Amino acid sequence: REQELLNGDPFLESITVSCGELTPEFVSERLKYRLVLSYEMPTPEFSFVARNENTTVTIEAPDMFKVGSTDILVHCVAQDGTAVTYTITVERKAKVITEPSVNSEPNDNSGANAVTVIVISAVSVAAIIAVIIFVIYRKGKNNVQKDL
Repeated sequence: REQELLNGDPFLESITVSCGELTPEFVSERLKYRLVLSYEMPTPEFSFVARNENTTVTIEAPDMFKVGSTDILVHCVAQDGTAVTYTITVERKAKVITEPSVNSEPNDNSGANAVTVIVISAVSVAAIIAVIIFVIYRKGKNNVQKDL
């Protein structure tokens, strides 16, 4: 009676993900990967294809969609019991909160606003200097009249 040969290849042929980019590039014998997602990205869907159709693939995926890092474990067991585990570290970034701009209306002449502020500031400084000169002049004039 012929003995059936059991397959001993537990490796995956491919890992695909619906959003984001798996790094480094997939190679069957590499067991650790990283996936970085922005806060706004949808929940990724994964697809795992074994090199051998008789390999059993099971996935351990805790709440990987929270902000922070979570490991997805992909256990692959060949027909002869040989096993490997792939680890995909999913890192979801925190929500980015942007401050509203000072000028809430779109404006093509934003440079003009800066020039206006500078001109107003220059005019204010000139007015202050004029008042100081006037006060000094009046004081000097009053002192001259007292001396006469």
